[in-house]
Amino acid sequence: MFEIFAGLEWRQPLWLLAAFQPLLLYLWLYWRQSKQQQNFADKDLLPWIQMRQQKTIWQKIFSRNTAYSLAWLFFAISLAGPRKAEPGYRSDSEILLDVMLVVDVSRSMQAMDIKPSRLRRAVLEIYEFLSLARNTRVGITVFAGRPHLLVPVTADFKALKFYLNSLDTLKLPTRGSDVLKALKFAKNELANVAEKHKQILLLMSDGDFKNTQATITKTNLQKFSAQGVDTYIFTLATEEGAAIPLEGGNWLEKNGQAVISKSNNKLLASLVAAGNGSMKTVTDDESDWQTLYQQGMMKKNIKAKGELAGKEKGQWHEYYQWALLPAVFLLMLALFPFSRGQNQANAMLFWVILL
Repeated sequence: MFEIFAGLEWRQPLWLLAAFQPLLLYLWLYWRQSKQQQNFADKDLLPWIQMRQQKTIWQKIFSRNTAYSLAWLFFAISLAGPRKAEPGYRSDSEILLDVMLVVDVSRSMQAMDIKPSRLRRAVLEIYEFLSLARNTRVGITVFAGRPHLLVPVTADFKALKFYLNSLDTLKLPTRGSDVLKALKFAKNELANVAEKHKQILLLMSDGDFKNTQATITKTNLQKFSAQGVDTYIFTLATEEGAAIPLEGGNWLEKNGQAVISKSNNKLLASLVAAGNGSMKTVTDDESDWQTLYQQGMMKKNIKAKGELAGKEKGQWHEYYQWALLPAVFLLMLALFPFSRGQNQANAMLFWVILL
């Protein structure tokens, strides 16, 4: 029964003193009445001229005074803010991570092995990521043959969502998919951020890369990690792959055969290993972001790092409303103008409702 009170804390404990208001009011009224009685008659004569109403124990318990006192008790509890700490991250206003999304918008991202298309799905997944992100600033870099900054690192998710509306129809002036140049560009953008937090590169791509730059890319990611910038990868393609559609309903072809774009998972795994991050393939639920962001970026960089773990705070579950509701009912009971004969019956009715 008392387990519910385990770990209970108070946001403003001094408000509990408000529970003594009925007692102070009673003492003041008693003092005032005594002064008036002394002006009316001598103290020894008062017992002979006063008429006191005899009340049963039940009339004393189910009375307006009891309801009024309990109402103030519950109001005081509500004002004091009972709450419990729950495992979680810090308040939303305290930034812990800066994440630069490096989004592949090359021609292969139009393939439809991931519905509705790889690029459109990337946009939808970014919306989902923003709905889960806490204590995080986010920026967006897009790339094909060359990288371009779409949105600098910001905590204004409304602005991010505004620019996301046109991402899946964005046309860059250069074709290709130069991931190394894009990661370097994004890393430099993070370096220009004024307030420094834990910084992360999140590559969102179909992984259709060649191995020609694998070694130099891994070397650069290792350097990034040594400088405090880890690299994660969100894969938006299947290993079976799909043909690359062109405008007009045709397919990209080579030697008369449709070019099949597929994810190079072996290369991607080696990249995240060099970048001290992790990799996750898109899923139809939130498990991809729970693994990559909540259990990956946040948990690793907050709980595993001593300088952050020491500052970590919990999220609070508030219980003030559970005291506020009975307080309102009890105050109604104490102040509602019942007739004298109905007081006890109405009081019993209110007590039954509350219980």
